[in-house]
Formats: sequence, structure tokens, C-alpha cells
Amino acid sequence: MSNTGINVSHISNFGKIIDPSLISDDPQIVSDYGGDWCKAFKRKPSLVLFPKTTQQVSSILSYCHENKLCVVPSGGRTGLAGGATAQNHEIVLSLDKMNKIRNIDPVSLTVEVESGVTTQALQEAAKAHHLFFPLDLAAKGSSHIGGNLATNAGGLKFIRFGGARDLVLGIEVVLASGEILNLNSQVRKNNCGYDLKQLFIGSEGTLGIITKATLKLTPPPHKNFLSCLGLHSMESILEVFKLCHQSHFQISAFEYLTEHTFKLVQTCFPDSIKNPFQDIYPYYLLIELESHGNEALNEIEEFLASLFEKDILADAVIASSSEEEHALWSIRENISEGLAMSGPVVKNDISIPISLLAEWEEEFQSLSKAHPELDTFEFGHIGDGNLHLNYLGPKDQKTQDFYHSIKHFQEKVYTLVKKFKGSISAEHGIGLLKKDDLHFTRCASEIYYMRKIKEIFDPHKILNPGKIFD
Repeated sequence: MSNTGINVSHISNFGKIIDPSLISDDPQIVSDYGGDWCKAFKRKPSLVLFPKTTQQVSSILSYCHENKLCVVPSGGRTGLAGGATAQNHEIVLSLDKMNKIRNIDPVSLTVEVESGVTTQALQEAAKAHHLFFPLDLAAKGSSHIGGNLATNAGGLKFIRFGGARDLVLGIEVVLASGEILNLNSQVRKNNCGYDLKQLFIGSEGTLGIITKATLKLTPPPHKNFLSCLGLHSMESILEVFKLCHQSHFQISAFEYLTEHTFKLVQTCFPDSIKNPFQDIYPYYLLIELESHGNEALNEIEEFLASLFEKDILADAVIASSSEEEHALWSIRENISEGLAMSGPVVKNDISIPISLLAEWEEEFQSLSKAHPELDTFEFGHIGDGNLHLNYLGPKDQKTQDFYHSIKHFQEKVYTLVKKFKGSISAEHGIGLLKKDDLHFTRCASEIYYMRKIKEIFDPHKILNPGKIFD
């Protein structure tokens, strides 16, 4: 199903639902809202609507359902799989104006938010109440809570607090028909049949549009100590991970990048990114350990010293100030921007069972060396098995062309992922980018039932058409 165009009568009728000033067909605005950070697909939206209430979303979808007009939900548009890209003159429905934070409850440790609230705004609101919202993303200043839930975002603190799915108590969602489904429970224990909200979390806006959510907050974590480690092998990284678990420290973050990736970031940001060591190492590891007590720093220093004695570490530094913490995190957080500055990028966002990561790395390196024409960069949330594999193309090549040119190589990577019983999408979703490759992770029966669920909730196929599967 695709819109052949939006005629004047449709626009006029939308103007009866929302103020006409909240409707835009301005080419620049339509283009900006018509896609996400994935550059592999052309944008062809028709217009953008900016509802302010759930009831307005309901009325819009009811009208679109009746007239078989396709709709692409739009959040902060920071996705990397084309999940928010309109290709066939769809209407873009932006949640930008639905950005209220309500009912921060320090007793139940919950908050109710509208979907257009940014991740960072919620973090700051929680902090003002001496609480903590643990979902932490590099794009937190732009990403919306609704988009986080629709894609089941992971992030830097997944290893400590889980992903978006783990932080949700309830949601309010508008179905394709316009029906408002109130799943916005505030209770933590609710064992009453099927948990329907979980169908919508991670569904990429293909089953309904999330308009509100009740989320879990936590007390502020204890003092976090950030360290950067230099290591020679993936086996050493996994040994550090094992010993961290065996210690009394709580791991808050466990991130890695390769030497090649570090050199790229340093080249792109020479004034701000400095090597924390005198030498360059094959792997860099950023670990954040949570501890408390007067001797916490000494205990972490002793822990790292023990890793030296066991010949696991090559080098290590501990940030001693907020400025040093920022400098170390900047290495990790500037990778994507550095890649984007350097040429067209195609990203594989995979996950591998943690115990198999060393074997995976050996086989992936062999595969990469067999394709020396590809410039490959590795980094990611290695503490939960999530690896970001990035391939950089010639600077003068279009992303769409580069994407098609390495399609065969990506299939080899996904075949390897399947061999290791991993996932082709750890946190970015399927969107447009990976729908042809879904079979590498989901079996035929799973895909069949996923399609049946789509048919139940969206029989006219108007919601985010072409995403996940055709």
C-alpha cells in the first residue's frame, strides 16, 4: 500500500483535526522529517503532521485507515536502519509536539512521559528529583522516548539496567484504526494473561503508535569509576569481563573499540581525542565500575593491578576528574561522527553469545582479510555481545551505491552470525535496511506469525509500510 499523493481535500480534513499550522508540505521540512540517520534509501514523504495529543493521533489514524493513506511515525529520527524513512509519499506523523513529562513519583520510582520527550530531557528531569533514568544513548539529546520504545533501544548501560523493554511498566498506543489501547499500567507485578505492551515495544511503529509510557526510575547509582584499558586480544577482554563479574564491583558499562577505530577517531578529532597511553594497542576497553565506600578507588586500583600481574592488561588509566571521564568517553562517543565525516558508511549491528566472541573475532578477521578492499571498523557494547561493524566506502561514492556494492559481503557476515547463533540486529532494528536478511535470525515460522500479528493490528497495512518485511 502506498499513497499516490495527498490531495487538497485530505489536507483540508487534517486541518479539521489539528491546527493547520501543524501541517507542513514545505519541501525542506518534509525532507528533514522524512527519514532517519540511515542514508541508504531515498526519502519521498508527502507531508508532515504534528499532533499535540493522543486524541489527535487517534483521529488522524482513523482518517488514514478509512482512506487507506500510509503513515510513517517519526520520533527523533536517530535510527540507523531506515525505520523512519518514508519512500512512497507516505504521511509523516511526528511526535515532536507531544513532549510532556508528568508524574515523577519518588515513592514508586516511576515517571509518565509523552513519546516526544527526548532521552536527555528525561534524564535531567529525573536527576532534578534525585533519581536516575538509566537508558543512555550517544544520541540521547535527539532520540525520543517513543522511538526508544518502538526500537527497543539498548545503549551504554544495557549491561547494568537492561534495554528499553526492561524499563517499561505500561504504554498508551494508538492502533491503525484509531483505537486507543490503554496498556499504561503503573504496577510492577501484573500476571494477567498476555502482556500486550511487549508486542509494540520493538515493533518499529508497524503495529501502532506509542503516545505515552510509564517508565521505571532508579535511585542514583553509587560512584562510578571509569577506566580505559589497553589489551592485545579478544581473549584478554573476555578474561577481564569474567574477573569483573567475580569481583564485588557492579559493571555499569563495558565498551570496546579496535586500534583501527581509535586511529580514525583521533585523526578526525585531533584537538580533542588524545591517546590515553604512550603506545597504541590492538584493543581499547572502556569499563565503568560502580562501587562505594572510602576505599573504592583503592580497591579498583588493586583490581587493575592484579590484572597486570596476570599479564591480562597491557596498560590502564583511571579517570580522576569529570573532565578526564568526558575525554575518555569522547573516544567512544565520537566514533559514529568520525565515520560519517570520512565517507559513506554501512553498519552491521550484530550480537554474538559472549562466550563465543573470541572464536567469532577470529573468523570475522579472516573474512575481512579476504576482502582488503573494505575498510572495516569495530566497536560496541561488548559486555552484552553487541558488536558494531562499520564499513567505510570511498569518500566520493554515494551511500546507496556503496550499500549495494557490499551486499554480498554483508550476506557472508550474516551467514557467520547465523553460524554463531547470533542476531543480525542487536539494537538498531530491521527497518528497511535488513528486512531481506531477517531469515538469518528468525526462522520461517517466526516470520509467518509476525506477519499474522501485523495483519491483526494493521489489516490495511498503513502503518510504517515496508518495514521489517514487505
